Amino acid sequence: REDERSLALTVNDLKSGDARGVYKNFNVDMRQYENLELFLHAEPLPGGTLGNNQVKAFIRMGSDFTNNFYQIEMPLEVSDRSSTDQESVWPTANRFDLPLEFLRTVKSQVLGSNTLVANELNFLDERPNNLKIGVKGNPNFGDIRVMMIGIKNESGSDQSATVWFNEMRLSDLKNRGGWAAVASMDANIADFANLSASGRITTIGFGGIEQGPNERSQEDVKQ
Repeated sequence: REDERSLALTVNDLKSGDARGVYKNFNVDMRQYENLELFLHAEPLPGGTLGNNQVKAFIRMGSDFTNNFYQIEMPLEVSDRSSTDQESVWPTANRFDLPLEFLRTVKSQVLGSNTLVANELNFLDERPNNLKIGVKGNPNFGDIRVMMIGIKNESGSDQSATVWFNEMRLSDLKNRGGWAAVASMDANIADFANLSASGRITTIGFGGIEQGPNERSQEDVKQ
């Protein structure tokens, strides 16, 4: 309760087709996790009206916001401002749960599609967990440097709303262990030659017990 991580965004008369958001610069490797999760809540402004699915929450993440990024959108179910019931304040339909492995699927299918529009945001028709996922350029979720969260209006009319973004987190750590080995050999062939050889192998996940997931080996190395 003392470590709440929440953000409320409010838009007034947001025009249809427009969006507003906030962003943060950082560097994170998401390959070590299974899911990106978030709780969402949407409500009308005092005296206003807002229907279900009239506004969307979106997350944009990648190496930049213009050429290489993923965009995930989710239509929002609206809560009554006077409600105090947990299920009404945090509807199950507004539970953001993105399988990160699906981002790789999206990129491969979009980039391999004959309908790809170059230099545009291309969305995949398949929607896991009610999420609409698109990709532009060639982003890499193993090297996320910027993230934006915001509100998007595609209802066809101006909309005003407040959306709460609560407890964004990476979950289900891939905590598999790796291994490493080093071998060396020295030999001589009578007085004709000396032969020396050495080899080293390190697999994904190998590291010290004090190292975090992103500090451990991220690739298989043979030398």
